Amino acid sequence: MLHSLRGLDPHTPSREVIVIDNDAERSAEALVRKAIQDGLDVHYEVEPVRNIALARNRAVLCAQGDWLAFIDDDEEADPLWLLELWRSVQSSDIDAAFGVVIRRFEPTTPAWIRSVYPAQQRLPGGALRWQDTGTGNAFVRRATILSLNGLFNPYYGETGGEDAELFSRMAIRGCTLVGVPGAIVYESLPASRLTIRYLLRWWFAAGVIVANVDNAANRLSADAASSDPSLLLRRVRLTGVHVIQGGLLIPWSRERALKHLMKAAFESGTILGGRFGLRVRRPRRVSDVPLDSRL
Repeated sequence: MLHSLRGLDPHTPSREVIVIDNDAERSAEALVRKAIQDGLDVHYEVEPVRNIALARNRAVLCAQGDWLAFIDDDEEADPLWLLELWRSVQSSDIDAAFGVVIRRFEPTTPAWIRSVYPAQQRLPGGALRWQDTGTGNAFVRRATILSLNGLFNPYYGETGGEDAELFSRMAIRGCTLVGVPGAIVYESLPASRLTIRYLLRWWFAAGVIVANVDNAANRLSADAASSDPSLLLRRVRLTGVHVIQGGLLIPWSRERALKHLMKAAFESGTILGGRFGLRVRRPRRVSDVPLDSRL
């Protein structure tokens, strides 16, 4: 990631690079020192408490600029990444812009596994729901974050969803969240995240988090199982339908079967998270696929 930041387009506005090492053992320090020796100016700090929300909050408070660009440590920025994000917020009153994460698969990854990773849909300036956002590629007005009732919520710091919860609060306040298709980062997926087991666990956890966030906001949505018995029954029926369809399709199409089973995992997660308040430790990486049930 740090190497790719050195290669940003020269027309990119001035910026500061902040690395928050969320490890008391300072495991990222050697990489940061190497980047500094290679000519990249980096502000390095340590958040010793293992909680991604606390690490993000430290970065927000350390930053001096008006805008915060978020990128994950396992991603690489396209040379035009930051310039495209910057350009997108110049023409209107935008509070946050979100680019595209393009996934790189190992050469031996089967086509049917590749196909079940949804491509992020971004229209130039198109409004986004909070479920379609994430800090894997985000550009957020710092003043907007600081004006919220709290920064990233540490309650979600070990389960995932701290970014979804913050962007949901921004959406409730009427903040403008838009997509930027030209702002691209690349994420290489290891073999451990290219299995059926991982994908089903991920979508189940995503459903739990969506429901948890909706419950925290005390609002109903199509993405959460609420106390309304009819919505709960609909979720249960939908889960059963997807399980049956997925099982029947296994001999004919592993791709279609897996998509139905992932939907079933997501729906069951919204039931247990929304109705019963279940919380789970979400499989890493939290930004692998969007928090969206549209597979």
